[in-house]
Amino acid sequence: MASRPNILAISLDFEDMVKEISVDLWSTLKSCANVVTASSAEQATELLGSLHLQAVLLTDAAVAKGTKYENVCNLLSTYVQNGGIVIMCCIFSNFIGPDEFDNWLRQRWGLNWLFSDYHRTTFYLNPAGENLSHKPGLPNSYSMKAVSLKGVEERSKIYHPTGASNTQSLVFSSQPVKDLSQAAVAYQKVGNGWLGYVGDVNSEKESTAVVMAMCGLVKGDACYVCGEITSGEEKKPLLSCSRCHKAAYCSQACQKKDWKRHKAVCRASTAG
Repeated sequence: MASRPNILAISLDFEDMVKEISVDLWSTLKSCANVVTASSAEQATELLGSLHLQAVLLTDAAVAKGTKYENVCNLLSTYVQNGGIVIMCCIFSNFIGPDEFDNWLRQRWGLNWLFSDYHRTTFYLNPAGENLSHKPGLPNSYSMKAVSLKGVEERSKIYHPTGASNTQSLVFSSQPVKDLSQAAVAYQKVGNGWLGYVGDVNSEKESTAVVMAMCGLVKGDACYVCGEITSGEEKKPLLSCSRCHKAAYCSQACQKKDWKRHKAVCRASTAG
């Protein structure tokens, strides 16, 4: 029996809050992986050096503030450069200021990602998002209150606003989102590894699917709709999209159900 992958969650400031808010994510992760939490720099250092990790989740922003956790940051950088995955998620974007975030992304990761708009709206899966948009199980769109980013490459934008996005508030009147160049979810190649960002501040259920995809815990050889790994009672191989050959389905019924979501991604990936 294959061993379960290891996920390291680094929660140096708000471990209890993270677990309270991100119940769905924690439950889903634990269903298929070993989830280990580091609540101190010493624990993070030890685990980064001793475990074979599938991914690291930065569930709060402590590591990005000042130089207190410089050693942990150095280990994270080395881990990503060597092929690892680090994801800023849960309440990371809740407790960090724009200057701290911008400086950390630039100095630590060499990225010009900048904190931008903060509001609730419906964000859409980016059909040009080459780095993650083909993963199964990602919703075509969902509403979230998020801190969006400027400066993200088009192929690294996973969820972004479109012309159909309007601000959603119980206090203020709804307005069209003006800056459509931003991204609420991003996934960028850094060295031989990946850096992910999920700006959702409330850990919406749909964000669980996003984090799972970033962690590589969604099987690419499963049906994009129901998760089956074979087709029909006879256990035949999965059907694949005849155009992009990336999306897989256990039946024509599942393929038809997913077409609304998949068609934009499919057309973008085969354009030109």
